[in-house]
Amino acid sequence: MGFENWIEVTRLDELGRRDTPIHHVDARAKALTTVGFIVTVLSFPRYEVAALTPFALYPLALASVGRVPARVVLGKLAVAAPFAVAVGLFNPILDTRPLGAFGPLTVSAGWCSFVSLLLRFALTVGAALVLVA
Repeated sequence: MGFENWIEVTRLDELGRRDTPIHHVDARAKALTTVGFIVTVLSFPRYEVAALTPFALYPLALASVGRVPARVVLGKLAVAAPFAVAVGLFNPILDTRPLGAFGPLTVSAGWCSFVSLLLRFALTVGAALVLVA
């Protein structure tokens, strides 16, 4: 199995040629909506996690209407995820001030910003991948 097969280089092109209701929408409208979505997701404060979770509805709905298999999007996200993890890896180490507590467990601001960064990554890159597909 070669590298091309592992990341399925042509799979998004094949999915883009399908005949679904979302494929009949003007490409400019889909692109502008996705750019607005990305800007909105990135505009939240760095420690915000719970407020970002409802934004998962947009890429999920877009993928559902476009019949994009979750396996394809998740596979591409898995390829890019190490870069997002590398960017936020030092957040828990450098930002240790307590932000909240769940029983005996204290959650540092660094962990919240790390989880928020990974969630933003998944939402924005996932939406872009579904848009291409």
